[in-house]
Amino acid sequence: MSQPDILQLIPHQLPMALLDELIDHGPGHVRARMRVTGSKPFVDAAGRFPAWAGIELMAQAIAAFGGLESRACGQPVRIGFLLGTRRYHSECAAFPPGTELIVTVHELLMDEHGLGAFECRIESAVGNIVANVNVYQPADPAVLLMQGAG
Repeated sequence: MSQPDILQLIPHQLPMALLDELIDHGPGHVRARMRVTGSKPFVDAAGRFPAWAGIELMAQAIAAFGGLESRACGQPVRIGFLLGTRRYHSECAAFPPGTELIVTVHELLMDEHGLGAFECRIESAVGNIVANVNVYQPADPAVLLMQGAG
């Protein structure tokens, strides 16, 4: 079965759209892929993608989950906000060029106000990263952004 284009599911644009493709999705989960290349943001001079930037991969996979949910309800993709992470643990400091990263997110909860929690994992031949990620997707992000500007 063909998967939707990842760029249609997330509010990010190139070059900040890090994920290359959606692999799988279903009730409560999404799996996506990224290959480490020199064209990706955060990549260092040696072509390595730092493990600390894995939080952005997780956030974008959560955004893809939200995009799928929105599309299923006939709504446009909305922006959300990364609130924080707990128990971020990486088995490596960076991923070398060419490494394939598989990002999996599982929804733990999402309340009626848009606060959510996800269990996230990045798997690769080099090492894995696990974390719990908290997010917020307000009904109308423009109102929230305007409040911050005032």
